[in-house]
Amino acid sequence: IPRDYGGGNISIAQAFAQQAADPSLIRQETELVHVKKGRTTKSHDSWKLRAEETMTISSYTRSCSAAAVTVLVNGKAVQSPVQVACSISKDENDPSSQSPQPQPNQVCLAQKVKGPGTVTVEVKDLDNAPREFSSSSHSRGYFLIVGNVKKETMAEV
Repeated sequence: IPRDYGGGNISIAQAFAQQAADPSLIRQETELVHVKKGRTTKSHDSWKLRAEETMTISSYTRSCSAAAVTVLVNGKAVQSPVQVACSISKDENDPSSQSPQPQPNQVCLAQKVKGPGTVTVEVKDLDNAPREFSSSSHSRGYFLIVGNVKKETMAEV
């Protein structure tokens, strides 16, 4: 169990940084955002980007209901909302799986967002979970937002 949840293991942020294993990574920002059915919410955290930094932002989720996620810099959208939801398929790691089930999914929300600025996200639940997955036994409305911060290279300027 991760340290964030009272366990003795490394934190979720540390696990993501280790998984990235990118020497050009300056830091990694993470936030778990929850949006209720049919609602819109903004991230509680705001991430500061310096003038010489860029950020690539991704969402990880198992939510059965899709959401429209918008990346904001200084309160202004940097692109159109990106639709994010789980994928529905048979679990290839579970041979006893007979029917399709919600599977985790990762979606890139924005690449090379340039600083300086303050980055936040807005998540709008689209309330479109398939009927067979709309019960309380399936995950809904949780989106782990991860921002990878790197130093801007001369080629990007």
